[in-house]
Amino acid sequence: MNTSMAIIDKRRISDTDVVQGLVVGDVKGKDAIIFDDEISTASTMITSVETLQKSGVRKIYLGATHPVLSGPAVKNLKDLSVEEIAVTNTVDIPDKKKMEHLKILSVGYLFAEAIKRIHSGESVGALFT
Repeated sequence: MNTSMAIIDKRRISDTDVVQGLVVGDVKGKDAIIFDDEISTASTMITSVETLQKSGVRKIYLGATHPVLSGPAVKNLKDLSVEEIAVTNTVDIPDKKKMEHLKILSVGYLFAEAIKRIHSGESVGALFT
């Protein structure tokens, strides 16, 4: 991506207890992308957004592979000051959970191509290079 990187120090103590520290790296005046494997209740995203905003980030974009969106997630995400939330369609998102700044990306072609390659003996790894 030819860009700099910063990391938010996060430690998961248990399934429900997460401690988030400072930003490691210079983010002041920059745009940030936060990416996680899933968004369940969105508590990690909320804390990460707040941490970056306190550090002077200009714009924030969120991304996740699996948009579980359980409990208060939709309300929490609607209230966040972010440009866009990009997720995949690995989990069905009912209309009542969709929001204006949520972008759903299909992984259907990727799965279909992987299955085809497995059956034809072609490289699946080549899809990711």
